[in-house]
Amino acid sequence: MSISQILSVLLIALGELCIIISIIGVFRMNYFLNRMHATTIADTMGTLLVFLGVMLQFGFSMVSAKLLLVLIFQWTTAPVSGHMISRMAYTTNEKDVEQHAERTFPYEEEE
Repeated sequence: MSISQILSVLLIALGELCIIISIIGVFRMNYFLNRMHATTIADTMGTLLVFLGVMLQFGFSMVSAKLLLVLIFQWTTAPVSGHMISRMAYTTNEKDVEQHAERTFPYEEEE
């Protein structure tokens, strides 16, 4: 194995570790804004590391250029959408989104 392959595997493994840690964080956190913070770890750092590892694996090619475009698009849209969702949760002062969903859309209609 060459140094670039070892570095590529290391970057992909670190990216997957970030994603796994954020998944655990989503289940461990109770408050909605904390859950949003945990998901942004996977959204930014995890995908960056995985994409850099794949780009390093393929070298400079059309695949790398496409991955770079996808990464730029994701890094520009994901923080905006996360900010808007968090701001909505903060302004509506919802402690738990599941409680709001149950109150708004009941599963069983009352008779």
